[in-house]
Amino acid sequence: MKAEEKQENDVIIRRNLLPIEMARNEEDFLLIWLDATIDDSHKSLQIQHDMLELHPNAQFYTDLQLCVNLIKSIKNEHILLIVSESFAPYILKESCSLQTITTVFIFSNNPKNQELVVNDSGMVTQVFNDPQVLLHTIRDTLRHVVKERLAFSLCEPDGKSTRNLSKEAASFLWHKFLIIVLRQMPHDEQAKNDMLSKCLDYNRRNSTQLNNINRFQQNYHATDAIKWYTTETFLYGLVNKAFRTDDIELIYLFRFFIIDLCDQLEREHEEWRDAGELTLYRGQNISNEEFKKLKSGVGKLIATNGFFSTSRSINVALAFAPRNIVSKTMTGVLFEIQADPCLKTIIMADIKSSSFPDEKEVLFSLGTTFEIRNVEFDAMLNLWRIKLIATEQGDERLQQYIQLQEEEMKAHTPLIYFGALLWEELGQVDQALQYFKILLRTLPPDHPDISGVYSNIGCAYLKKKELNLALKYHEIAYQMRQNQHDPCHHRIASSLINIGMVHIEKCQYDLGLQYCSEALAMYEKSFPHDYVCNATAIRCMGSAYMQKNDDDKALNHFNQSLSMCGRLVPDQADPRKAICMGSIGKIYEKQGDLDKAMDYYRRKQMAEEKCLLSDCPELSENLESIARIYMKMGKVEFALKFCREKLKSQKETFGEIHALTIRTRLIIGKLHAESGSFKYALKTLRKALLFAKFLYPSNKKIIIECLAKISDVFFSCNDYDNSLTNRKCQLELQRQIYSSEHPSIGICLISIGNILSNMGKHTEAVDYFNNALKVFEAIYPSDNNDVREIRDRIHQEECLLLHSRSDQ
Repeated sequence: MKAEEKQENDVIIRRNLLPIEMARNEEDFLLIWLDATIDDSHKSLQIQHDMLELHPNAQFYTDLQLCVNLIKSIKNEHILLIVSESFAPYILKESCSLQTITTVFIFSNNPKNQELVVNDSGMVTQVFNDPQVLLHTIRDTLRHVVKERLAFSLCEPDGKSTRNLSKEAASFLWHKFLIIVLRQMPHDEQAKNDMLSKCLDYNRRNSTQLNNINRFQQNYHATDAIKWYTTETFLYGLVNKAFRTDDIELIYLFRFFIIDLCDQLEREHEEWRDAGELTLYRGQNISNEEFKKLKSGVGKLIATNGFFSTSRSINVALAFAPRNIVSKTMTGVLFEIQADPCLKTIIMADIKSSSFPDEKEVLFSLGTTFEIRNVEFDAMLNLWRIKLIATEQGDERLQQYIQLQEEEMKAHTPLIYFGALLWEELGQVDQALQYFKILLRTLPPDHPDISGVYSNIGCAYLKKKELNLALKYHEIAYQMRQNQHDPCHHRIASSLINIGMVHIEKCQYDLGLQYCSEALAMYEKSFPHDYVCNATAIRCMGSAYMQKNDDDKALNHFNQSLSMCGRLVPDQADPRKAICMGSIGKIYEKQGDLDKAMDYYRRKQMAEEKCLLSDCPELSENLESIARIYMKMGKVEFALKFCREKLKSQKETFGEIHALTIRTRLIIGKLHAESGSFKYALKTLRKALLFAKFLYPSNKKIIIECLAKISDVFFSCNDYDNSLTNRKCQLELQRQIYSSEHPSIGICLISIGNILSNMGKHTEAVDYFNNALKVFEAIYPSDNNDVREIRDRIHQEECLLLHSRSDQ
């Protein structure tokens, strides 16, 4: 069915949109009306217009399947669905599989039908026949939905600080850094206009909010921030969504208001220090996954990712706890919070200026830290009661980390270090790129951090294997630093290492060695003893020697770097040590010393599991290395058993739909294929792909990995049609996330060329090989082995093409 469009009161109303046709939803929830009778009549258009006033991105569907497809495509938002009586039976029956639906309202034309309906999943649904009553209830429900969304980060309590962040600790500290960084960004009229421009664009179909935006533009003062936030106008939902999803661009766009709100909360808090210890409450539904984290986190610290609203009244809090709608994917909780206003870093304020004074609201500022004291079920309330106590340990934890990282942080301002945390510790490379490009647009060209911005953009591109872009930004940073600093300054040395690493990735090993050697000489003059950057330079030189097949020099450099890192952080798992261990393991594997290779891969595994985030691809790469060694030893069953045990523990910790468990399934599938069990391989890989699709679109890379492995198995079975189909799907996704000069694009083009060649389609194969050659020539030197091999492959294919034509 084609999308429909109608203009009403200068507002364009569109219906039956495909997900790709929708504007980006900037809020935590989506309002959908599904009814075959939606049309252009005055009554129907008025209801549609009123719903757009409630939610600027409200969607309208007369086609059931289009609506269901949209719902299935949404992963991280609450859906409030208004459905007609005719479609209600299907929706209620399927609600268990449509898990993002948290609320269903049935809109009936029968004036006598106004009752509650309970489906098999326990979802309670109210029936309405009066559109005004329905709209009023939706407005009230939306307010509760926005209030109840909570995102948080967990961290070990005081005394368990480590130099290298593990699991959620990096996220915890990142949010503690946030306000420090925001206060260093421009806070001026341009910042205000940037924010309002975004709000105008998003609310362009909502006349009420457009009026509010105009009123803000004309009358806003910094002392009004709390009032504007608690009025829950155009600001409230967007600010909360930005923090809950860690949307760097939105957080940056709203920096003007966020800083004002934090400042006013601090001023209000000063007047409230003598209030005595308070007991506050917050009721809400949270996902079962979030509840599981909290329940298992007793004794840990929790930092809220944003502003945290509570009430002095338990009855008000209970009104926000499980409403009349209950979902099997959600758990109702009541937070009971002890807070002492005398604590210096616990910023909270009594919201006297709220538009809802009866709620007796107390608002905590960004990144407030609590300790989870207890989680128990309250049978009287039929809710889980979670007891928290506000604590300064989060700020102490931050200071501990800063002290431990003192040497590295000397080289960075908070503006730079904040973004580096994203790509180094959290693995959020795209978010880091977005953050640093925002700084590039907004900081003045003579700002002292500009060279660091260029350098970190280069680092992020190197992480993405965008080698030409990485080199471009690192060379810009290098030129800037040469103009800014003395010739032996550590930042110039840092740029030299970065450029050297890119050249090594581009297979220009001698050039890479030259840059890294020069950097090491500079570092050793400034830091003659053990220093983390010295260890990095030595390790990079080891990588170059390994690629040059000079195993003795490579081993010497890796062991030297490993020993230095061991002296720097003797009692801790460290990702730098893990990299060295893995590289040493690769050399021993290449030399056929499988026992030593296994030993180093195992040591690397233990280190990485302690210091890397749970969805870090390096964890899966090392798991595959261990399985590969078992296979080379002829121990197929050992390899499978090892991976299955890992999968079992991963599923217990993370569930099925997680990048780590999916990648382990891919390894198991590959093991089946290598042992000739193609049927089991395909079954395992298809299951992995099924779970991977639930991570779309936030993690396209995992789908790409699944498609590549499935294509490989079909190719091994001589099923070239299916192999080609999966490989082309892989290429399509890769082109969405990589530049045209990414090595993965070239590798995929070669794979497609090989499939076409085996199918006898030599003309098409030559085209794909030539396109692959263009990619490789843009990245690697002309004498590179991959470049030579693809040229030889083109020559072979052209000979086959001539031969096939002569046979005709």
